[in-house]
Amino acid sequence: MVYEFYKVKIKDRIQETPESVSLVFDIPNELKELFHYESGQYINLKIHLDGQEERRAYSISSTPALNEDIKITIKDIEGGKVSKYITNSLKDGDEVEVGTPLGQFTIPGDIPKPARFILIAAGSGITPLFSILNTALNSHPENHVLLFYSNRTEEGIIFHKPLELLKHQHPNQLKIFNFLSMPNEDWNQFRGRITPEIFSQLLKENISVETSIPIEATHFFLCGPNQFMKDIESKIIELKFPSTNIHKESFTTDASIKPAVEEYEDRVITLKIYGEELAFVVESDSNVVISAQNNGIMIPYSCQIGACSTCRAKLISGKVDMTISDGLTQEEIDRGYVLTCQAHPLTDDVVLDFDY
Repeated sequence: MVYEFYKVKIKDRIQETPESVSLVFDIPNELKELFHYESGQYINLKIHLDGQEERRAYSISSTPALNEDIKITIKDIEGGKVSKYITNSLKDGDEVEVGTPLGQFTIPGDIPKPARFILIAAGSGITPLFSILNTALNSHPENHVLLFYSNRTEEGIIFHKPLELLKHQHPNQLKIFNFLSMPNEDWNQFRGRITPEIFSQLLKENISVETSIPIEATHFFLCGPNQFMKDIESKIIELKFPSTNIHKESFTTDASIKPAVEEYEDRVITLKIYGEELAFVVESDSNVVISAQNNGIMIPYSCQIGACSTCRAKLISGKVDMTISDGLTQEEIDRGYVLTCQAHPLTDDVVLDFDY
């Protein structure tokens, strides 16, 4: 399916912390169906800076269960020219090119009710989890939510006040464990980082308080640095929770992952896109997205690091190697989907379909 961008206006700009802002978009009525979203999904922004087109994926922090307009929350990352531009320059009324919602980091449709939601976030990883948290609280009165949230400083806690308000509004449903690695002297919650050991201890203590929700109805949602999530995931599995109930979202990928093939060859491939079949060469030191652009073919893409799924296509024939596949679920991989920003053709009969 070809991915489209639409020009929409910023309805509201909210300063969440000194380094992060939320942007609320005014989606026209004729586009509302296209912009229907689920908690945990993301949208892409297309920004033009210094004569170049830049694309970035940002998680949606608003909640569809509350009929909220689409809102994204962006943190100004050191060295990130796009995040700096968005957080410092965009304002109410500005028009931005926005892509329709994507992503599989969502609440499973077959999750039991009531259910237990264990949310683990580090820094800006709270953005998709804030939406999931609100949906969990509002979709069933007996759902239970535990949020483990790690930050450096108190002033850097995104959604600090809204989370405290939710905790008071839902005292029997929501517990929040805030961790700071650089706390002030008067900080009276957890100090340091969320370690697997502390996480395990708190989880056991708080799950034992209420036993009405079975292990099978306990789902974990993680968003943060890759090693942080790997460590917590290992502990969850060690505690005998089903691995199928662990859901992860990453804003970066593991740079230590090496290609399965030491050296690729130039290969001619075919793309099915926009109702056409286009053939071109993917150079040995390139990937499908870059080679397509070099041949004047604009295919959908965003992060270019394998973390999102904007560039997803279906492999119709041939073989490809994906350096990183974090943006796909195992089910999608089994069904033949590939991330073209990470795809290197291994045979000369590769056909990739964007019009699936």
